[in-house]
Amino acid sequence: MLLRVIEGEITVTDPYISLATNEICTTIAIPVYNSEKKIIGVFGGDVQLGK
Repeated sequence: MLLRVIEGEITVTDPYISLATNEICTTIAIPVYNSEKKIIGVFGGDVQLGK
């Protein structure tokens, strides 16, 4: 997943069971660019799908 984001792709994982909450969730990650359009980081988060 991280490699695809570093290559500039928005990435959504397949659903999985979170170790933290024991609930089904997915992770979304997007590249963060600077003013020169160079990737400087990744912004991501988990989304619970079960509720």
